Amino acid sequence: MSASPDDGLPSAPPIATSTEPKAKPPGSITASFWLYIISALVGIVGGILVFSDKQRVIDAVHKSNPKLTDTQLHNTANVAVAIALGFSVVAFLLYLLFAAKLRAGRNWARIVLTVLVILNALSLVTNKGTLGVEYVGTALLVIATVLAYLPASNAYIKATRART
Repeated sequence: MSASPDDGLPSAPPIATSTEPKAKPPGSITASFWLYIISALVGIVGGILVFSDKQRVIDAVHKSNPKLTDTQLHNTANVAVAIALGFSVVAFLLYLLFAAKLRAGRNWARIVLTVLVILNALSLVTNKGTLGVEYVGTALLVIATVLAYLPASNAYIKATRART
């Protein structure tokens, strides 16, 4: 049963359709997205390198607590390596999520990524990273963050915000 103009019922409102095409991210946003992903992958490689050098972890644990038995040292090292790898995977997934949201033009994701990069850089400076891969990953993060704030990136995010 459909309403006709003669039955006194108001007509249904028109279905809203967006005729405005979705803006394509500029090259700076796309490059930033991929650098965040590559950097997160470098973090996983760093976690694997820690795993491959388990003796260094055992030595560090032994230095901090020389009273531990060999079994305790190995168990502690195994836990430390598992935590490092788990943290690397979680960090990768978070960077993937936030980078995807940045590529979609979400300013909040750019802010979250910026805070994460600052924390990463501070951690590297205060802990004096021992693996070169840590410095490479952080450098990529810094470049990705700079790209996310270039004028083309700002215009894209502003345009995306205006459409939502």
